[in-house]
Amino acid sequence: ISACATRNEFPQEIIIKDIYTICQNIYKFESKEKINAED
Repeated sequence: ISACATRNEFPQEIIIKDIYTICQNIYKFESKEKINAED
């Protein structure tokens, strides 16, 4: 989620949609980690 928090620091060349996708991937990864930890 740190990538989402610092999205404003990215160069304007990077498309917002790409950053959003990266945030989604990080969120999914962290959620999967939490589920594995609970198991």
